Amino acid sequence: MKNIDDLVNQSLNLYKEKNFNDAIKTLESIDVKNDYRKYFLLGTIYTSLKKIDLAEKNLVLADKINPNNPSISHNLGTLMAIKGNFGSAKNFYLKAININKNVDSMSEMGRLLEDEKNFIEAQKYFEMALEQDKNHKITNLRIGNMYLKMNEYKKGLMYIKQATGFIRFSDEGFEVI
Repeated sequence: MKNIDDLVNQSLNLYKEKNFNDAIKTLESIDVKNDYRKYFLLGTIYTSLKKIDLAEKNLVLADKINPNNPSISHNLGTLMAIKGNFGSAKNFYLKAININKNVDSMSEMGRLLEDEKNFIEAQKYFEMALEQDKNHKITNLRIGNMYLKMNEYKKGLMYIKQATGFIRFSDEGFEVI
């Protein structure tokens, strides 16, 4: 019989290969109730399969077992956003940020605030993320697009360039390459 670590690693590899059904079977063969990794991976896989109720059930179990895991909190935030429960999504992203300054959670928080047209707060979270990782592509793209919406074109294009590398500036303006 394989040990729990081997089964978790096997299921993680199956997940990375997008072999979701075998990953689920492997995880379900783990006969332990207190290993958060089992429930975290099941929740993540069910999210990928758009089985929202099963995803939530497993991520909540993982969070109960390991409430200080930023990845669990982040994934619960993402799941709540998918469900349209933006207040809960923000709370989970904030929890992940408070645990370890989770860059992806900062970026997602900024995205939610931008969607609400709360550009000042969105900017704060985007900038926090970029302080942690100045090359975080998604955040650079998001803040760049936000500045374009705010008619701050030069600033917006500067961030988009950082994200994509596809903009050339000249005295005549800019060129997307």
